[in-house]
Amino acid sequence: MAELALAQYDSAWAERYRAEAALIGDALGESVREIEHVGSTAVPGLAGKPTIDIAVGVDSLDLRPDHKERLADAGFTFQPDEDRPWERRFVKGEQFPRDVIVHVVAWNGPKWRELIRFREALRADPDLAAEYEELKRTLLERGHWYRGADKGDLIERVLAE
Repeated sequence: MAELALAQYDSAWAERYRAEAALIGDALGESVREIEHVGSTAVPGLAGKPTIDIAVGVDSLDLRPDHKERLADAGFTFQPDEDRPWERRFVKGEQFPRDVIVHVVAWNGPKWRELIRFREALRADPDLAAEYEELKRTLLERGHWYRGADKGDLIERVLAE
């Protein structure tokens, strides 16, 4: 397991996103409507887990078997989660935190809009970004990595505004 500490923002995260997005676009082809860099690594200046979160907007969550095979060939492992029926999740990286998390969601659907709106809120409001970073630091004090659900209250508050 990686050191239990936030990574300072790294401008190389944007290039990592572009490289991974190209692999995803090649694997999913015509089913992709849009690919966006989301999560902490998409917000300049924000510290976080060095995980590149990628939102992939598709018309249907029923991915074809060849799509899943091509993603696997590109190094992404399908991570089924019955508690998240709104997404198909793929990860890259053997240990936590993952190198990449791919969130395949309905393009322009509720989860797509939430991912984009939250990223844009963090980019637009330095005080909110600082609050979010402090929350993550506080969560790490528990002695283990945080997950998305651990930040749910703050995310919900921002999305309700």
